[in-house]
Amino acid sequence: MFMPRVTTDAVRAFGAYGEELRSLLPPDDIPERFCDGTDPWCKVVDRWFFEGLPQGTLFYTKEGVSAEAAYKHVASILRSWEPRHEDKTATCAYLLWLWVEKVEFPPVKTELDAVKTIGGSVQTSAKDEQ
Repeated sequence: MFMPRVTTDAVRAFGAYGEELRSLLPPDDIPERFCDGTDPWCKVVDRWFFEGLPQGTLFYTKEGVSAEAAYKHVASILRSWEPRHEDKTATCAYLLWLWVEKVEFPPVKTELDAVKTIGGSVQTSAKDEQ
């Protein structure tokens, strides 16, 4: 099985490029089920990419797979400028499927928590604060 590897802080911050990126991509073809964006693992990747992972998100990895390495490996691909977004989504979804049993997101308690989870801001008036 293709195993995850821990990447450097710089690669995670700015994304993988060139040979570094190629070394993170799986050597086999991505199964078709990940290529149309409807697989549940694609939804996890989309949430991660567009909203970020909420604090307290848990990755339950398969036996023999380091959760830290899997997270850092996928994060490095997600932050890269290539390949095109749809291919990154399919690749990362496939890698999560290979390495992770399940992802558990913390519950959203209130509408305000939901806004904070996706990085939004809420404007209140003095009247609302009374």
